[in-house]
Amino acid sequence: MLLCLVFLSGHKSDKKQQIPLDTKYSTAAMKADFNQLLAQIKNNHPALYDFTCKDVYQEIVKQQFDKIRDSATVTDFYKILLPLVVKIGCGHSQLWLPQRVWNDSAVGFLPLRLFIEKGKVYIVRNLSTDTNVKISSEVLKINGKMIPDLLDTMNSFISTDGDNLSAKRDYLNTSWFNGLLAIALDFPKEYLVDTRRTIGDPIHQLKLHALNLQTYNRVEAWPSSTPKFLIDSSNNTGILTIRSFSFYDSVAGFRHFIDSFFAKVKQQHIHSVILDLRDNSGGDPFCSAYLLAYLAKAPVIYYSESYEGYAELAKPMPLAADHFEGNLYTLINGNCFSSTGHLCAILKYYHLGKFIGSETDGTYTCNDNSRIIFLNNTGIQLRIARNSFSVVVKGIQRFKGIQPDFPIETNVEDNIAGKDSAKLFALGLIKNEKGP
Repeated sequence: MLLCLVFLSGHKSDKKQQIPLDTKYSTAAMKADFNQLLAQIKNNHPALYDFTCKDVYQEIVKQQFDKIRDSATVTDFYKILLPLVVKIGCGHSQLWLPQRVWNDSAVGFLPLRLFIEKGKVYIVRNLSTDTNVKISSEVLKINGKMIPDLLDTMNSFISTDGDNLSAKRDYLNTSWFNGLLAIALDFPKEYLVDTRRTIGDPIHQLKLHALNLQTYNRVEAWPSSTPKFLIDSSNNTGILTIRSFSFYDSVAGFRHFIDSFFAKVKQQHIHSVILDLRDNSGGDPFCSAYLLAYLAKAPVIYYSESYEGYAELAKPMPLAADHFEGNLYTLINGNCFSSTGHLCAILKYYHLGKFIGSETDGTYTCNDNSRIIFLNNTGIQLRIARNSFSVVVKGIQRFKGIQPDFPIETNVEDNIAGKDSAKLFALGLIKNEKGP
């Protein structure tokens, strides 16, 4: 869920003329949009009170509605609405600012890539031209706001299944930090960043000019979602990296890719496979189920019901001809969601391999078949789930992600150096299982 994708969602339907960021909406206009949002949530979401009970949710609604007292900007109103969506505890139900906000030249992003480790924030990449930026420095404040307070605020903006802190951290560490920071600070034109090299060192303040969205997306290094694989002959290991299952229009191409990988695994008598699902936010269940047919030890049923369009996934799936019978090591993190959560739940339930990394966001069930609604007056966008989808497993918690067998967290030094600690750990397990 990259920053550029999140903030550009639905832009073709946002036809309102450019409106300055400081434009204020009347209380009548905001109350009408508030009621429109609430009606859409109540009329569409299939599990509205599963995470936050009805009485508590209704209290949140009243509390937020009472905040509409004076005219306010679209950003201030957006912050009033957010708890109504986030407190559902559904990662497929989200609230977005209108696209016109991000096109505004007054909107700017922090020109640094930051990384959260154990509640602290560090600089891992300089996107500015300021040579005073020191990589690995700890960030203490941004525009006068302490980092713990900023993290709490930004976490409150993020929709996850339940209140998944692993997911919130990994979302911020990969793509969301700078966009949500801009919202939290009301789109500053410049950023004052208090840093220090180590504890006890003097605090140094950086003054950095904000980058607009177009420039930010150009200088930021967004990872590719194209699947890839390689055969590590020295370790008799295949490494399969799948950052997305969103191949709705090219399922045949995805299947050919998977077929090619496992054909090579069989031809070269590969004993171990590292399946890297980190940052895979899901996609087409026909893709994740097709991969499962190569990993299962016996035919399994994917979906617990014959959902519309997916009836065949509610029947036992035959194993792939070249299904893998060796050792599986699956790399996961908090960005594993939706169909990826479903796949991980099935792998966990059937004890198919070991999990390495951090807790996933997704689990055995999720809500989707989402629709996008534009609020009539402000243009704020609501994505709301309309159906629930569950895979056939038992004993897995509803609002907890899939847990790793080996918890491995990337630290600041590894991030800066490009060192993949989870993958190296998996290779170490493989070497140990092979023996001297």
